[in-house]
Amino acid sequence: MLRVGLKGIEEHGIEALSMNDVAAEAGSSIGALYFRFGDKAGLVRAALELAIDEFVRRGEALLEDAVARNQTTEQILRRWIRLQIDVVRRRRHLVREMLGYAARRPESWDPIHRMREALHDELFAALERQGARPLDPDRVMRLRIGLQIVGGTLIQMVIVDPGPLGLDDPKLEGVLVDLLLSYAMAQSDGDRKNGARTPRCGRRPRGRNR
Repeated sequence: MLRVGLKGIEEHGIEALSMNDVAAEAGSSIGALYFRFGDKAGLVRAALELAIDEFVRRGEALLEDAVARNQTTEQILRRWIRLQIDVVRRRRHLVREMLGYAARRPESWDPIHRMREALHDELFAALERQGARPLDPDRVMRLRIGLQIVGGTLIQMVIVDPGPLGLDDPKLEGVLVDLLLSYAMAQSDGDRKNGARTPRCGRRPRGRNR
């Protein structure tokens, strides 16, 4: 039922979503639908949480694979951005509906914020394992800000598309990767104090681990 509801939101929007249509397509009764979710708002909330959970699982699988393959910081961040672009491209209608829904119900941002923070913590942990040393606080803050800029840019593209750079532009990945790396991986205060070298950034990774 949840996947049917999610499909209905993507195809018709939240306002036009019909509980009767969801029940019929799911092969269930309208009574069973209301018993499980309470009302349409409950169904919408659960369906959107399913979409968030699916993104979390993809992110966790990406990080697990990247660590197993001993990929570099740049390779991990490039794959991370590629994942975000892929999700927003394929589900742009759902993202647009989620934005409208959250604007009307600010509390619905809470699971999104929790998901983002948890995934970012896992990303930073993977980067620390790759670098064999903890990330200093300034580096973490730069990464958080850089990722916020990337996410905000993608959301803006959903709202205003086409723009100077569209969601389907083949240059999008390279632009966002360069943006994140040039800011987040610049020499931090912690690097300067410790005399550490700044990781190379802005170059396309070579070799089999791309």
